[in-house]
Amino acid sequence: MTSSADALGITLDQVTGLTEAPSVVVYGPPGSGKSTELALAFQNALFITTARTVVRPYYSYLREKFRPAYDSAYRAAYTATNLPAGDARAHEHSVVQALTAVASANGYRYPLAQVTVGEYSPTDGTTRIGNYDTLTALLARFCQACHAGTNPYSGVVVDEYSTFVARVWSEFQASSTFVRRGRFDAFAAQDGLEAFVRWVVETPRTTGRALGLLCHDAEPKYQRNPDKLGYGSLLYKGGPAMPFGRLREVMTAAPDAVLRITLKDGASGLATLAKPTDDEAAAEAPGAAPGGSGHVERRYWTEAHPLYHTKFRDFVAKPEERLGLRGMLERASYLPPSTV
Repeated sequence: MTSSADALGITLDQVTGLTEAPSVVVYGPPGSGKSTELALAFQNALFITTARTVVRPYYSYLREKFRPAYDSAYRAAYTATNLPAGDARAHEHSVVQALTAVASANGYRYPLAQVTVGEYSPTDGTTRIGNYDTLTALLARFCQACHAGTNPYSGVVVDEYSTFVARVWSEFQASSTFVRRGRFDAFAAQDGLEAFVRWVVETPRTTGRALGLLCHDAEPKYQRNPDKLGYGSLLYKGGPAMPFGRLREVMTAAPDAVLRITLKDGASGLATLAKPTDDEAAAEAPGAAPGGSGHVERRYWTEAHPLYHTKFRDFVAKPEERLGLRGMLERASYLPPSTV
């Protein structure tokens, strides 16, 4: 994004109108393919993850999508090691070589640029890692590099953001920062967490790079106390899982897309689990899971909903989308098309 001055001397943004990098929140149940969907959409992003294995399904997807080529490359690499069958070193080497080969040949990235921030130090397993300080420092460095013109990444993906926020909330509860007159000030700590959540959502958007936040699913919350006014009324919409309800509003106000993944059996309409589909498979059999019966469907809720936080800032989106995340962003001109 560039800028210019108008007749009043006001600096105006020069934007394309449709191709600005998107900020996307995806939330849904465990096993619904959130990590793989974001990896397929933003392969050249920096992935900040809660665990090393978070993006493993993306590599599994590459292996299965190009299985014959993967097996051939794996066998060739293993044979070249001259190590016996069952050797762990040969297996690891061959997996890397096979994934590198199929990714390079088909326009995918391997490996993803990933940095893991755990909750406890791997050296002793008991010392807490300051997730607030670490995550803040990583995102600040990302933004600074963008503005300096030295950032090699197309965006940043935080996976799994609900877990990071829960860890930061635990840090706040144990911190003396929010102690007032010898007691923990819950309201001050909640304000501090709200400021942190808003900063993570809004600050990377100033860079002109994509932002992806993956969250767990939280159901709507209702007033369940019969002795209180408004018994049975809706307190908070369902949305990305956060330590307390008001953060859902903060999480979902700024991003361009807030998408809820639901998984349904296409025949019965019942919720179920499925492996992620790619855009090509979705075009042939929308929502069908590879290798399955074809009845399992992943659906993205995109339209404003009375009970859940959902939106998509583009008129191309249907209320329920069966296309993969990358396909949706391509169709909305956020991302360049895979094929022209």
